[in-house]
Amino acid sequence: MSEPLYTMFTGPGADNNQQLLLEGKLPIPGGLAYPTQAFLRHCRLHDSYRPRPFPLTVEEHVDFWSRTPENKGSEPHDLHNGHFKAGALSELLASCDTAFRDLPLHSGHVPELWKNLMNFAIEKKPGDFRPQGMRTIQLFNSEAQANYKKAGRAAMKNAEEDDIIPKGQCGSRKQHQSIDLALSKRLIWDSLILERRSSGWISNDAKSCFDRIVHWVAKTALRRFGLPVTVTNLMFDILAKAKHRVRTGFGDSDRTFGPTGDVPFQGCGQGNGAGPCIWVAISAILIDAMEAEGFGYKSRTALTNEEFFASCFCFVDDTDVMESNDNVETTGEDLLPSAQSALDLWSGGISATGGAINPAKKAEMPGELTLQEPTGLWATLQRLQPDEAERTLGVMMAPLETGTAQHLALREKAKNWAAKFRPQHLLCYDVLPLIKATALKTLEYVMPLSTLGRSDWASIMSPILQASLHKAGVCCSFPRVVVFAPLKYQGLGIPHPFALQVFHHLSVLMRHSANRTKTGQYLEANLQSHQLETGTSFPLLQQEPTNTGILASETWLKRVWIKLDSLGIRVEISSPPLSLHRANDRLLMDIFIDAVDPAL
Repeated sequence: MSEPLYTMFTGPGADNNQQLLLEGKLPIPGGLAYPTQAFLRHCRLHDSYRPRPFPLTVEEHVDFWSRTPENKGSEPHDLHNGHFKAGALSELLASCDTAFRDLPLHSGHVPELWKNLMNFAIEKKPGDFRPQGMRTIQLFNSEAQANYKKAGRAAMKNAEEDDIIPKGQCGSRKQHQSIDLALSKRLIWDSLILERRSSGWISNDAKSCFDRIVHWVAKTALRRFGLPVTVTNLMFDILAKAKHRVRTGFGDSDRTFGPTGDVPFQGCGQGNGAGPCIWVAISAILIDAMEAEGFGYKSRTALTNEEFFASCFCFVDDTDVMESNDNVETTGEDLLPSAQSALDLWSGGISATGGAINPAKKAEMPGELTLQEPTGLWATLQRLQPDEAERTLGVMMAPLETGTAQHLALREKAKNWAAKFRPQHLLCYDVLPLIKATALKTLEYVMPLSTLGRSDWASIMSPILQASLHKAGVCCSFPRVVVFAPLKYQGLGIPHPFALQVFHHLSVLMRHSANRTKTGQYLEANLQSHQLETGTSFPLLQQEPTNTGILASETWLKRVWIKLDSLGIRVEISSPPLSLHRANDRLLMDIFIDAVDPAL
């Protein structure tokens, strides 16, 4: 937003300068902050870039509106979603609506009705109605919003095909889950511990990232993701020329407001269908800059000597930046200058794009790293010890994990669920399905990462069962082995959370290893490090789980089958069972036997 950049990329010749920047041919002006220079240097088209057409077909238009909910909010000064859903049923109307959406995409003309935005505020935290504690949502014209969503999907598809989204950015991407990112962080911490290496880990949150994005920066990033210049210009001309109205509990305002000068409001707006894609496109450049400067953690697997790397862990605007050193003799104090440099580059890059790091992350316990707030003042970041857990991506995590914090957090969730459930009146046969569909789903989220024991899960489930079993017509003290047993063995069919946790662990091992994801690479590195640490001659998951190591898994399973058969229980297990290792076979059978009869 400062000169000379603002005039270069918003005045006459802006499109040409943008193209030169993307091609790496534009001289970067002197006097810019180093993070800004680093960001501009990485605004380059990748080697596999190719221009892509941006067609809008009638079939695509009909498919979009057939899947869009009718009651989804839209700006009220034009037709709402219901009109377009109805129009999609008519071949003639669908063709007309497609043409009206397609014309602005190729001409750059912004229809007058698309220049209306409706703003309303919702609380970020329930019950906090202070203006500074609320989030402004913007409602767009239905047709404009449809084009925003199309542009966002097309840009993400192009970027995935060209493989230009850094592995560390997991937000707003298909087949990427927040828990997988949390697991990657956990695995890198374990790898650091195994290698006895110091590391600085900086958790930060961009302040209102969608509302602070500079328009020309976003257009450059989207063009790097393969969108035509006419499409990116249309997307931000709508925002630049929009007339804003306000919606409150008293109704919609008749008066409009807008920028008082020639400089339009910046940001893409909360509620913009392309907003998540825009942030991914910008953060991809920031992460590339961090990796090019050498910040992060580099290592090699202990046995196969394959290199792996980690720098930033991002889920939308929630980011962890890390810095480590190759030398195991480097202490935490020695690492502070490079960790500060990593923080300066990341926060400076965020600032260059119009954003800022949320000052709420500054804090109460003095540390050695400092950060410039949006006000221009410098704040000292909060410093946590390695054994202090912090909630991140919905999970309580700490490098030196004990499980205590996660256990307490899950038990508190169970108590809250039970408190809300007790006053409810339900039919007895609705209670058990409700437990599986609500309470257990909340607990399941953390299971790929948690390592809680059987007694811990029993403690967590206790408030839930105490509040719900009697409503299902079952005594609250009903034997838990029957409560958690399958229906076909006359149990209540509630899955044991400890068993679910093991199944999630096995699912993670198979899914990430087979798909060769970044998380799978970290898993393989840790398994090799553990094998080296323990000095075993075979991979850990192929070791026999017995003390003597003599009893084969197949023999053990055969004895179990004989025992179960004598009790009249028929068991069928594929051989080999889903290509799992033998140790995992035995673990699964242990869980099954405990659910049927602990005496076994």
